[in-house]
Amino acid sequence: MRKLQVYLASNYEVNGRDRYDVERELLRHGAFVSGLACREDADYDWELARRIIDECDYFVCLLGDSYGPMSPNGLSFLHREFVHAQSQSKPVISFIKNVHSAGTQSEEGRRLAGFQQIVSQQNYRLWHLRDELVSHVKVAIPGLLAQAEGGWQKVSKAEPAAPVSSLTKSLKTASKVLSPSSKKATSSKSTSSKSTVRLQMSAKVYQAGNNQLKEASVTERWDRIFGWVADRMTDDCSDDYLREIVEQQVADQVEQKLLLQNPDAHAVDDVRVNRVQFHRLLEEWVEAGYIVHVQNGHHSSCHLTDEGKLKKAQKNQQ
Repeated sequence: MRKLQVYLASNYEVNGRDRYDVERELLRHGAFVSGLACREDADYDWELARRIIDECDYFVCLLGDSYGPMSPNGLSFLHREFVHAQSQSKPVISFIKNVHSAGTQSEEGRRLAGFQQIVSQQNYRLWHLRDELVSHVKVAIPGLLAQAEGGWQKVSKAEPAAPVSSLTKSLKTASKVLSPSSKKATSSKSTSSKSTVRLQMSAKVYQAGNNQLKEASVTERWDRIFGWVADRMTDDCSDDYLREIVEQQVADQVEQKLLLQNPDAHAVDDVRVNRVQFHRLLEEWVEAGYIVHVQNGHHSSCHLTDEGKLKKAQKNQQ
């Protein structure tokens, strides 16, 4: 039986019974339910939330009468999750409680009204009482899950592991697919540890309730970037995890640049490094003998070599 993974997004302030009703209906129809309710009194793990949303087949937003706890950039966690699901082209359905007018409201009310307007531009249902919510969920969920693509299939035994392969080979192949004009890879022999890399970054810039994808570049030393990654490589790490480390390190620089370039913007979010460029960096670290790459079925991971551990120790002593 095929099972879909559904990310259920809501604020913690939403009545627990309301969230339970939505989750129960999803489970009844064979879905895996993911996602944690956003709450004010707990550390919000955006990297975890983003990773789970990326893995999900469907995104369900339960919006109550609160905009919810906000990140330092002025967006609520729930708003951030919704926008990311949209950016990844995830199928979305929202259940919106009430409709607020922004006329004489507090700042919280105006933020909520603006978010409701954005959410209501896609597939949504309005509700006020719990019975209305339950009715909407029972009608909408079965049809949505029946039409959704993707999902998980139970297998009788684990998929056999593929032999260890060279990251250089796989990344060169990926570079040819993603960037046909790129005809030569940078050799580690010609890469000085003190050379600089101009990282091509992108991020969502929020202005007047809308967001646009903007680009900016950040220049860093080659060995400094490797140092960021090496410091976090205690075990096997996925390529995506290593890329996120670099994105976290330069996020503040990218935000400052984009806010200067867009003076009417009020927030910058979801900073990403160019995937092909990051693959080339990984390739250079493999060629330098600092990391090795293991391919296991559809998953890949990297770990430090002895030379990479030595380079990490030298960097930490400086």
